[in-house]
Amino acid sequence: MTGTHYRIAIVGGGWRAEFYLRVAGALPERFDISGIFSRDAARRAAVGSRFAVPMSDSLDDLLTTDPDFVVVATPWAVTPDLLRALTERGMAVLNAAPYGSGILAKPSRDGGRFAYQEAPDAVIERTAQSIINSF
Repeated sequence: MTGTHYRIAIVGGGWRAEFYLRVAGALPERFDISGIFSRDAARRAAVGSRFAVPMSDSLDDLLTTDPDFVVVATPWAVTPDLLRALTERGMAVLNAAPYGSGILAKPSRDGGRFAYQEAPDAVIERTAQSIINSF
């Protein structure tokens, strides 16, 4: 492994988001949470208190935290609009669902389309093993 350190922003306040918060907490030398955005004020308060991370009340506010990439950890019904909004702003996005697909959404050169790349099985397996071995 390289010594790369990433600043991650998370959109969502449910169990998917908490998974990424736990991974980042277990690997502080690799990950820093720049902030979390959830539309639900009660969830923002609960997650912010439980994990002691900065909370944002808007997507634009979240992006002022200067993340390297954004994890979208939301129900699928709202995910496409979030992916579109983030990629239009030039952000690299890791989509937390569909689960285990390894799909990374990143803006195309003109910013108008999604460019998806499926991660090879070996990358998904190596990532899963890294997470499992870190606990």
